Amino acid sequence: MQFKIMGGDKRFEILENLLIENGHMPDDNARFIILPLPLTRDGETLNAPREKHKIKLSDIILAADEGDIFFGGLVPSDFKAKILAAGAVIYDYNALDRFAELNAIPTAEGALAIAVNATDYSLYGAKCLISGYGKIGKVLAKYLKSLGALVTVSARKQSDFDFAEKENIPYIHSKDIAAHVADFPLIFNTVPCRIFGADVIDLFSKNTLYIELASKPYGIDFELAKNKGVEVINAPSLPAIVAPKTAAKNIYKAIFHIIREEFS
Repeated sequence: MQFKIMGGDKRFEILENLLIENGHMPDDNARFIILPLPLTRDGETLNAPREKHKIKLSDIILAADEGDIFFGGLVPSDFKAKILAAGAVIYDYNALDRFAELNAIPTAEGALAIAVNATDYSLYGAKCLISGYGKIGKVLAKYLKSLGALVTVSARKQSDFDFAEKENIPYIHSKDIAAHVADFPLIFNTVPCRIFGADVIDLFSKNTLYIELASKPYGIDFELAKNKGVEVINAPSLPAIVAPKTAAKNIYKAIFHIIREEFS
């Protein structure tokens, strides 16, 4: 297979080497085009910290040819629609359940490292709230609990409550979070929507540490929270920071899973 990688961070440098090691060669005219995760951070340019110059999403769309096959992570719906209109196809490897499960592990590990380094107390016995009990929330809750932290999760689905009960983890409904948030000096958010509005932020305990693990639009307004004295740490793309080699392997596996499913 010939491939072209556009943009990305350290993970994609490792991914390129991994592809070459497995007999797949880089080619600027390749049919298979690999885009980063997240595909964009500003909605206008490719997420490409390794590149010297910005790459506009509009230029990628203009250059797309019929028969091109794109792979990207967290692909915006309007970008996908324009790629399809150009006669190409695009697959979001981040949408694969198995990829999300694997990616949750280094994300949770990175979140623990941040919490340990940013607090002046032990996580053992610390009261922690995890907002969202999806793949990342489940792994993070397991890790925190193993360290002796007093973990509570918030969620909306009955299936999540059932799983929390099975794991012997206290839970609250997300709509009731305002009534409980003052109990937690350490909050991890995994939900990419505004869970913590201005009214909820006012109820945070003194010296709350809020760690953001979700993508835009995030669970909180960072500026508003900081103005109210809340310590906020935005921690995007943790797998790229704490485990880029593992993260690159996970992307590799996800892409070839799609290729086997769609083109074999």
